[in-house]
Amino acid sequence: MTGSHRIGVIAGDGTGPEVVREGLRVLEAVREGFETELVPFDLGAERYLRTGEVLPDEELEGLAGCDAIFLGAVGDPRVRPGILERDLLLRIRFELDQYVNLRPIVRYPGVPTLVPSQTADDVNFVVVRENSEGLYSGAGGFHRKGTPHEVAVQESVNTRHGVERIVRYAFDVARNRRRKLTLVHKTNVPIGGTAPDHTGKGTINPLAAIGAVQMMLAQLGEHEAATRAYEGIRFACSKMTSMRAGEMGYTTSEVGDLVIEGASST
Repeated sequence: MTGSHRIGVIAGDGTGPEVVREGLRVLEAVREGFETELVPFDLGAERYLRTGEVLPDEELEGLAGCDAIFLGAVGDPRVRPGILERDLLLRIRFELDQYVNLRPIVRYPGVPTLVPSQTADDVNFVVVRENSEGLYSGAGGFHRKGTPHEVAVQESVNTRHGVERIVRYAFDVARNRRRKLTLVHKTNVPIGGTAPDHTGKGTINPLAAIGAVQMMLAQLGEHEAATRAYEGIRFACSKMTSMRAGEMGYTTSEVGDLVIEGASST
């Protein structure tokens, strides 16, 4: 695909700007035959603490005018939990109808796993998760709040429209892969985040953000660039001593260098 893509960039908080920087470096390194227009958005904890604003309508309108959004991470210990999650992340998700949470699972070279005998050929699947209904709907409340008999109720809202479109999406993904599909139930487990303890130290692992760039390129139809980014990630994994922040054997920017080196050789 050729032309130009307008990409909204929310660097966010904590280590978000650091990993976004490496993601954008890789984007520029693999870009060939198309242009990108990067549109920065000042959204996250810092803006909220500075102005009291989370997501003004004009900013949401600007995001809606982008072909894709590249998000680092948002959150700060100084901001009460729930504010940014609900009024920024979930609002973007609902207003822009981002109903697919897509999570490819692959075995990268050199990365230890719980089943060492498995090879790259053994681990290669995609998790398709509904991203706008269920518990995300925010339905529920309290009964006898503030008393010894207080009960909290959280409802999961799943409409036929929401379920049908995510199921159809999953079947389309399976049809273009191994033609196998499994329905599973998942309980939420908080992962990732802004990692404030690593902010500014050059110790955070940027590969997840770079992987998001690779997926974004594929979604935009830039498959050759996406393949180069993927190969770059594989190369970096083969060189790093660990995926854990501070134990990688390289700094954040050096990991970005590795990805670019690997991408350039394909």
